[in-house]
Amino acid sequence: MRSVSWAAAILMGCSAPSCVRAGPAGTWRADGLPWTVELVLDGMKLTGTVDQDADGVDPAPIFDGRRDGQTVTFKARSADGDRTITFTGTVTGDEIGFRRVVQIREGGAPGGRGIFGGSGPQHFTARRRGRTSQNPHQAPSGPPISSRPASTAEKLEGAGQVIHFASRFLLLEETSEESANVSIGDLNDDGHLDVVLAKGRHTPLVDRVLLNDGHGRFPTAHNLGEASDRSYSAALADLDADGDLDVVVGNDRPDPKLVYLNDGTGHFHVGSTFGRPEWPTRNAGVADLNGDGLPDIIVANRAGQSGGWNYVCLNRGEGKFDAECIGVSQTPATTITPADSDGDGFIDFVVPHRSGGQSYVHLNDGKGGFSKRMPFGLADAAIRMVATADLNGDRLIDLVSIDEGRGTFVHFNQGNATFQPGSRLSGNGTIPYALAVSDLNLDRKMDIVVGNVRAQPTAYINDGSGRNFVAVQFGDDKGTAYGFAFGDLDKDGFPDIAIARSGAPNVVYFGGAKAEAGALRAVK
Repeated sequence: MRSVSWAAAILMGCSAPSCVRAGPAGTWRADGLPWTVELVLDGMKLTGTVDQDADGVDPAPIFDGRRDGQTVTFKARSADGDRTITFTGTVTGDEIGFRRVVQIREGGAPGGRGIFGGSGPQHFTARRRGRTSQNPHQAPSGPPISSRPASTAEKLEGAGQVIHFASRFLLLEETSEESANVSIGDLNDDGHLDVVLAKGRHTPLVDRVLLNDGHGRFPTAHNLGEASDRSYSAALADLDADGDLDVVVGNDRPDPKLVYLNDGTGHFHVGSTFGRPEWPTRNAGVADLNGDGLPDIIVANRAGQSGGWNYVCLNRGEGKFDAECIGVSQTPATTITPADSDGDGFIDFVVPHRSGGQSYVHLNDGKGGFSKRMPFGLADAAIRMVATADLNGDRLIDLVSIDEGRGTFVHFNQGNATFQPGSRLSGNGTIPYALAVSDLNLDRKMDIVVGNVRAQPTAYINDGSGRNFVAVQFGDDKGTAYGFAFGDLDKDGFPDIAIARSGAPNVVYFGGAKAEAGALRAVK
């Protein structure tokens, strides 16, 4: 293997008030360069992510990380797998200097001048981000939220029954590939909920369809289509008004973005493309945005701080879309969430700023125009994802957001699509990476589920106030959770949770009225 060494200086912050001026934990951002390193300290062990904000590539997880006094060492791997980068740095007060060693596998590409590349500037000075601006890990000053762990003896009751949450699981695949999302719906009209896996991300893979036998098992599985592509999402909707669920696949560049139409039996063909192949697309959502009764597509593009548009692609009828989409936002985003945030009956959308900046709710004028926008969250928050639900029973849509450096927050709707500052739900060392809301214990109150980087997912069970939650960890700490979907897959009356993961097999955790230990076989 060849080696290329250089030094990189990255501004740093801190994840707790006690370490605002010392220690390696927190967000380190390059001075004058679109680079970010998130470090989480657990004793002497370091975990986290390395990110080049402007390239549209998701952060790379840190591995083999450790701390020895004021010296930190960790590794990260480029998205194409060609280069392994070893970082060694020394923290001195408000400054830090990192030395990088890039190992290039035999036959691999050397990369460019970025944080994952093999060439570029040799030396930089690092300064703590909080020295000249707001501490990047300062929590928004919203109303307090209580979150406590569930005791081993505690029972979560719903619908008059005790629910044993996620005590049984099913591996959906035997392999640990790069999956980014999962969707649940009845694809072949047999009354059973099926599963679609969005796979690939940075390495082209084929998306998969898993057909349910009615018992939460998936003996029949096939490819969604023929294409191997870099998929981030596979949203389900009846796009051509024929009564079955079709699939919208959000693919990263240079792959075309695809609409798969269902023949009614759970088999699909490409019916249309949407947008342009060169877009750095992450998730593509579906909602009727112009009130014509046809589902439209909203495209989240992670274009970096340099700019670039997110788009609405209108349904032209019969599930047909084209490249003539409408630019609606220039916020770099990995997800955009449709929701009626102001209660006027029109679908608005929430655009979280992924790279560190102001996030907005864009309000629908009733004709598919979104020029009016309302800010939420901190002006420098790096929000990966937002979920929407009425958490406190006031019939207003609230927001839940995850920020890798700060944690998970609830933003309560004050009316007219204005939101209170975020109230911290979690942020104790884990790196949140996936988020969803659902009523998990059947008490008609919306709960919150957060997936993490190499840590167990957590379900936050809401008491109905939106301010008091019981935290229930479940599953294992393998891989990175990228997406959730909910549905009663085994038809026992209780919701189950499907998780798309990278670096670990995709999995379903079953809810139920009685605890059942053990795993079922993987789907072939």
